[in-house]
Amino acid sequence: MPLVSHSWGMLGFFLPKNDNAWIASDRRERLKLVATVLVSVAALAGGFGLLVFGLAAH
Repeated sequence: MPLVSHSWGMLGFFLPKNDNAWIASDRRERLKLVATVLVSVAALAGGFGLLVFGLAAH
């Protein structure tokens, strides 16, 4: 059974593939990291969108 699940999508390629089972806390930390990155990207995209909108409105 592969340790990298399909639910991680393309991120599964970058995750370590070792024989040790992942513990629940590692999954929570990875989920928090992924969520933080997604929120940061969304905030950056939103800020860029507002900048473009502000420049176009003038």
